[in-house]
Amino acid sequence: IYKEDEKDILFTSKNFTIEDENGKSDYLLEFEFPTIGKRFLSRKPGVGSWLFAIKLMLYKGVIDIKGNIDPNAMNAFIEEFSDVDVNSYAAQQIAFWRSSKWEDFRLQVKQAIVKDFEEIKASNPDVYGYAIISGESYQVNSMYSAFSKRSDESSPSLIVSDWEHVKKEGPLDELGASIKEQNAEFKQFFPENKYAYLDANERMLIASYQQAVLAALMELREEGFFEDIFLTIWLEDGRTSIIPLSVKALNSKKMVRKFEKAYR
Repeated sequence: IYKEDEKDILFTSKNFTIEDENGKSDYLLEFEFPTIGKRFLSRKPGVGSWLFAIKLMLYKGVIDIKGNIDPNAMNAFIEEFSDVDVNSYAAQQIAFWRSSKWEDFRLQVKQAIVKDFEEIKASNPDVYGYAIISGESYQVNSMYSAFSKRSDESSPSLIVSDWEHVKKEGPLDELGASIKEQNAEFKQFFPENKYAYLDANERMLIASYQQAVLAALMELREEGFFEDIFLTIWLEDGRTSIIPLSVKALNSKKMVRKFEKAYR
């Protein structure tokens, strides 16, 4: 049920009591909007937490036996289990993801991309590809760009790690202050999980930065800012889902097929 690439995932929790033939049991239900049911924890060791979460959602009509989600039932489920106090820790976590700072950051990214690409284009009129390097797979502390030129080789590569031109200083580098601020606020509400390389919240933080960059690039593409060039998001340390996702969202079908052939 949990979808890692879902754009608007939010987290909340609710304590409740269930009474059955074994007596009363106190439970904590934790889930992330809008996909619900990521985790279900019990105070009693050995209780089948995942099974009970699924049973609860089946009972509420949120999902059917095939795993299909009913949007209306889902909204009702969210309404029932999200009445957290606005001053609670869970509410503060939700507020972090809903904060207008994310929209402000997207606008900052868009403006920075415009300035950055204009600087590149001024001295490199034959730009063939442009990429935003959005940190690493496990963290985002800064962003910068890379680009390729038609004159680089007879058949320019679409694999960013092959490109010769990297631009680490400039408008995108100035985003570092906002990223640092967001990361610091994140640590206030989401303590480090010492038992996981990257937990769901850390993945969501990285995805939020990537979504901001993707949204900015898509808007600029739709506005006609970019000419017929290859666009993508890339990471410093390897392959993740945002790379092919961004390629498909930002380029023609012909360019996507060409990329997929080279990316295998």
